[in-house]
Amino acid sequence: NFIALQFAPQSLVAPLGAVSLVTNVIIAPLLNNEKIGLFDIGGIALIIAGCVIVVVFSGIVQQNFRLCVLVQLLKAKPTVLYLCVIAAAIIAIYVFLWTVERGVQRYHDEYLQLTDEHERVINSA
Repeated sequence: NFIALQFAPQSLVAPLGAVSLVTNVIIAPLLNNEKIGLFDIGGIALIIAGCVIVVVFSGIVQQNFRLCVLVQLLKAKPTVLYLCVIAAAIIAIYVFLWTVERGVQRYHDEYLQLTDEHERVINSA
């Protein structure tokens, strides 16, 4: 990737690094006798689609911004809105995962309790 940065901007080179994941998914079954599942195929399709979108829509225009311009762009309403949406999405995902983990733990605890009661009934009979 370091050498590729000499020929193209980082915004174009970095997403194309995901192609190594595709090669891993393709080569791993050959080396480890694994099966490729539907999620693997879906992941490969998403990675390839993302790389194609990046390459097609990437502007090769390179601009050098001064710090004051970058600060103004950071304070712009679209940027603030984007950062708020990303923060809200991260918080929502965290809350969702926390809720799921609590539900799984509760289910596991109830299962263990039922198993213990079942063993007591069997042992008392």
